[in-house]
Amino acid sequence: MKFFAITFFMVVITGGEVQVPPGYRRYDDMILPENFFANSSDNRNAVPSKSLTWPGGKIPYVIDTSPAQNKQQILQAMQHYHANTCVRFIPRTNQYNYVKIFAGEGCYSLVGVSNGGQQPLSLGTGCTDHGTIVHELGHALGFYHEQNRSDQSIGHNLKSSNLTKIG
Repeated sequence: MKFFAITFFMVVITGGEVQVPPGYRRYDDMILPENFFANSSDNRNAVPSKSLTWPGGKIPYVIDTSPAQNKQQILQAMQHYHANTCVRFIPRTNQYNYVKIFAGEGCYSLVGVSNGGQQPLSLGTGCTDHGTIVHELGHALGFYHEQNRSDQSIGHNLKSSNLTKIG
């Protein structure tokens, strides 16, 4: 769990214009259905609906990017999930739903499976370091940002004894 907390607190560089499918909206580096947060009472930071999860934890993918170094970095990020979770990224054969990884404008991904066939995961300029790729793959898996949890309005208590004075 520590892995996901660290991964999803990272700052992600985004930029450029993104083609957002009808019925979806861009929110930071995520593309979400318009009603995504409306009906969620789940306190986790993952998709609230089973229909948005990948069947059997298998995510078919296609990598449409160059240079070859970026492909190697993408495969290493996928291996990070293989080593730490039961999720498996598998090369697409004939699956209808799959993630298309490409070098687009900025860093972004749909969250969870869209059930609409090909879904984009952009790793544009500045988006190909290991942490950012792991982060965007996490969105494709169904994770959104920690600060977007449905219980985000719950207050947090700070203990002054745990704070460090600077200066």
